[in-house]
Amino acid sequence: MTVLAGVNLRQRILLSIAWSFWLNRPLFDRSPGLLEQSQQSDQRMPKYKCKRPSLEDAHKFHKVGHWGLDHSDRFTAEEQVNFATAASEEVKKKCHDALPNTRNLELLILKCHVIIEFALESYIRALSAATMTDRELKLTFEEKTNVAYMMGLGIKDPLLLPSIELLNRIRNDIAHRLTVDEKKLDELIRINSDQYHEKHTFTLGERLRGLKSITWCSCGMIIGLMEGQVLAENTLLKEFKKAD
Repeated sequence: MTVLAGVNLRQRILLSIAWSFWLNRPLFDRSPGLLEQSQQSDQRMPKYKCKRPSLEDAHKFHKVGHWGLDHSDRFTAEEQVNFATAASEEVKKKCHDALPNTRNLELLILKCHVIIEFALESYIRALSAATMTDRELKLTFEEKTNVAYMMGLGIKDPLLLPSIELLNRIRNDIAHRLTVDEKKLDELIRINSDQYHEKHTFTLGERLRGLKSITWCSCGMIIGLMEGQVLAENTLLKEFKKAD
């Protein structure tokens, strides 16, 4: 029996769905009204480079009498695509390099948790309207998951968010109780297994392989949606410009 047999196929299917969802969404309707609207504004959601307004900026506004942003404060379409591509490559690199070939279950769980958290943060950064430094983005793993969900992550996937959230609980058990909750871990592997009905407990080897597969699959879905949305928004803009 192979745990998560065919997980690579599932990952490809999920990524295809992600790309298809974003690249074929109704925003590509070339109705006259939408085309006319596109001539007046950039259809992409603006992403700003400027720093977060501070209390000093509030006082400056009253002293100077005005405050605003111009196009130089926005990321260009190319910059947004480059950011998403670089983030995607970094997530892939972490999956390749940081997942250890080990039989230490606790270490692997912690590594998987860190990698998925990085993928979630990359998703949020790539699709948000503003930029924030690592110091400013003070969110817990659970909060990052919730924000990503509000931005569209995992809405159409019954496994992604439950798997990520369960991994977080397993990681917290290690951090606070110094032990692995094997029941939770086996549940995590089971809901991602093609033998959900046949098996409820797993060997150490199956748990190790399952964790790696789940991490790869989760990160693949996250970066697939991230790249798909960014590329779709900028492809949409190009399509409008061609039609103009």
